[in-house]
Amino acid sequence: MKHMLDGRSTMAVFSGGAKVSELEKKLARMEARVAELEQRLARSETRFEMSVRFFEHRVDQIYARILPVLGRETGLFAGPDEPVASPALVARPAGEVESFSSLADASDGFLRPGRYGSPFAEAGFRLALGLAVERDGAVEVQSDQRGAAMFGPYKRMTPGDYRLLWTVAPAPDATGSVALGFDLYSPTIDRVIAHANLTGVLDGPRTVELPVTIGPELSEAVFELRVHQQGGAAARIAALDLMSA
Repeated sequence: MKHMLDGRSTMAVFSGGAKVSELEKKLARMEARVAELEQRLARSETRFEMSVRFFEHRVDQIYARILPVLGRETGLFAGPDEPVASPALVARPAGEVESFSSLADASDGFLRPGRYGSPFAEAGFRLALGLAVERDGAVEVQSDQRGAAMFGPYKRMTPGDYRLLWTVAPAPDATGSVALGFDLYSPTIDRVIAHANLTGVLDGPRTVELPVTIGPELSEAVFELRVHQQGGAAARIAALDLMSA
């Protein structure tokens, strides 16, 4: 056995270096394994999220079918606590809207031009339990809360240009400023198509307008009209007018 000047053998030095090299190889394999597991986890999370979205959409479709019946019994339904669209105030005093022979009919799976009013459940709209209640011919959005108070009806729209006109009125004995968000959302493409906010003290009915263009690429998409309570005073949703521009 050869010895170095300090008395250590060359074999001992070689043996120590081999152990370090082996540990480095094991560490590299472990790092590669961790990276592989992280990738598999990411793929699993993506598949899980897609499954959740699919089943949520199926539940929404089921609700949209049964609500016309259940809405006549209670008018109250649990709903999601969804984020509110960014501010874009488009409001004015409520004025006369072209008269319609009857309430709009969405029973064929399409949102058609016309007036949608109480009972909104018959058109497929849902109300969030604790956030909104339908009574006296309007949906009353409760005060000092946050979330989607009214949403639906998960119908298609014929491509074209539209104006969505929400008529909002003060709730009885309500005080303070309202803070409401309105949007048109498509769960098919997971995108908000148009949005507007209404803030301030209501001294009478107001009309909130959402100009909307539905392109041919959205002909198979379904749409959800949402009213968000953003922590303001109570207000009443009296009607929704869908008009061709």
